[in-house]
Amino acid sequence: WTRPLYSTLINLLAPAAAPETAARIISFVAGAFGILLAYGFLATALQSRTAALSSALLLALSYNHAVWGGFILSDTTGVAMLLVFLWIFFKYLNEEKRLAAFSDLVIGAFFIIVVSARYEYLVLALPLLYLVCTESVRPVERVATFFSAAIVALAAIYFFLHPFIIDSSAAARHFGSFADVPAFDAGWLWKFVRSDPLIAVLSALGFALMFRRNAERRVRRLGVFALSSVLLLGFFYYQTNPAMQRYYIHLVPFLLLPAGYGARAALRWIKEQKYFSRRYAATLTLVVALALQGSVSYQGLHKKDDGIWFLAGYEEIAAARIAPSVPPGELLVVSFPEPYFLATNNPTHSIADAPPYLYLPEHIFDAKEAFIVEDEGMRRVFPRFSAFVHDSLGEYSIARISLTAPFRYGGSRSMPTGDVVLYKIPLQTLRQKIENKRIEDTYEIDRTNSLLQ
Repeated sequence: WTRPLYSTLINLLAPAAAPETAARIISFVAGAFGILLAYGFLATALQSRTAALSSALLLALSYNHAVWGGFILSDTTGVAMLLVFLWIFFKYLNEEKRLAAFSDLVIGAFFIIVVSARYEYLVLALPLLYLVCTESVRPVERVATFFSAAIVALAAIYFFLHPFIIDSSAAARHFGSFADVPAFDAGWLWKFVRSDPLIAVLSALGFALMFRRNAERRVRRLGVFALSSVLLLGFFYYQTNPAMQRYYIHLVPFLLLPAGYGARAALRWIKEQKYFSRRYAATLTLVVALALQGSVSYQGLHKKDDGIWFLAGYEEIAAARIAPSVPPGELLVVSFPEPYFLATNNPTHSIADAPPYLYLPEHIFDAKEAFIVEDEGMRRVFPRFSAFVHDSLGEYSIARISLTAPFRYGGSRSMPTGDVVLYKIPLQTLRQKIENKRIEDTYEIDRTNSLLQ
């Protein structure tokens, strides 16, 4: 439910193509089309063809866009939809609009569609509101129009997709974990710089130029918008998983704004050089940098970790081995849903690592059994739920598979610490056992606190 747009597009293509083929087509088209969208976005935002062409070229050569866009995931779809939205948003940003203007209604509704591609894009509402309030002629009327259209669009999506309702206290506990800021590790930043050095260097140059004292007020505001968007999304992704490099792809659209501005300034500086030798040296340096960036992106993951990315992964092998033991249509509860869904085509859900662990509609709890796959991903990423399954559901184990394939997560690779275990349990029984475990844990905490006092 948190990323319904990609799966909805796959379903729309279902009559013409198999789900996996449809997913590949959508990812590829969204990634390729994103280059054109980047040009439109930057041409309207910076009002410069040079900056727009530079940014489109940077996106075309981007390692993160090229590599992670090749996976069957919602990332390139989200980036493409975001670029469409930014193009439309900046096109009408400075125009005088009255309450309920059609273009503003479209912008408000389309923002919710973008959020349906990647729910974390919701944090971009703050930088967008900043631009509307500082750049628009009638900011109050426009914000009211945006908000009204967004509410209607959200209600429509809710009505047609029938999402389940999450208990408010459970949601508060889950999202409350984002307040626990881990120690900052600059390694994730260095990974981005190393994989996309052109965007990193030019965006740093662009930010420096945007925030200089004699910069135009509008340019400085664009810098604030881009920087705040990067920081908000970056904080969200860092809190979620600082080792997940593919999340960087969602920062690229906002880095293109200062990168395009910096590229235009660099090209202008080269053009203004009076000495041929200096101009020639600068041009040659730029060409070599573009060639090196293209080479890095072209090689992609082929040579990374001895080519392991092009071998069958741990989850893919586990899913293929588990599939014969799961009847069609039965619910699968796993750590990483994608490989298990592709192997079985069954309803597949992941979990949270805090009670109640599993968020499902009530009618599914009443009628379904669950097949739980305790694999290495569950043990590493969801240790509390994995420990609960291992300690409390032993009697419901129906299959055990030994795997020797290495487990990859983030930038690490290690051998599995245990077998893949398949459990079959009625969902009502699972819910009761989770509740009993929660009560036991609460009792132990209270007892420990009493003893300490």
